[in-house]
Amino acid sequence: MHKYHKGVIIMDKSLLEQRNKMKRKKPAFIRQDAYKRKRLPDTWRSPRGLHSKLRINKKGNAKKVSPGFKSPAAVSGLSREGYAMHNVSTPAALANLDKTKDAIIIAGAVGNKKRMLILAEAVKKGLRVLFVKDAEAHKNKLQQEFIDRLSKKKQIVQQKEEKKKEEEKKAEKKGIEKIADEKSAQKEQELSAEEKKEAENKEAEKLLIQPQQ
Repeated sequence: MHKYHKGVIIMDKSLLEQRNKMKRKKPAFIRQDAYKRKRLPDTWRSPRGLHSKLRINKKGNAKKVSPGFKSPAAVSGLSREGYAMHNVSTPAALANLDKTKDAIIIAGAVGNKKRMLILAEAVKKGLRVLFVKDAEAHKNKLQQEFIDRLSKKKQIVQQKEEKKKEEEKKAEKKGIEKIADEKSAQKEQELSAEEKKEAENKEAEKLLIQPQQ
């Protein structure tokens, strides 16, 4: 296919097919004894042990990383289809890419909002998005999820506002009832004071009316 290599565009489909065929047969290089010990990761480390059978390529052991497994230099680093791969994090990174030569991989740390914008730009420019089956469908899915999330957020805010209004109404009603109770209690106190004064006046009148002996 093609790749920029030392300023020259190399186009050789046979090399790409050869590389893909080699990759299908390439073993999984894992660290020595990684399958025996849980604490050891699978990532490859060159064996250095004095008695290591893997280090000396003893028959019957796992395969060791060696130059014989390397892809042809002309197609090294290309995708299966022969596109030059670019890891992108922003829509602006797609500006200088060519749909006939380049393909993109969206970085894993990119959020859904920015991912949606990158996919929209890629679809607009006709760029291939690797590890995504259908860029248009994936973009639409993210867009719908974004709309649903906004709608849900708006609904939650609205419910909170309604609840706040109800609480304010309840507080206002409670305040009015409290004021009414206070007024009623004050009125009762005033009435009781008036009754007491009236009783005192009656007693005084009785004393005045009674004949003096």
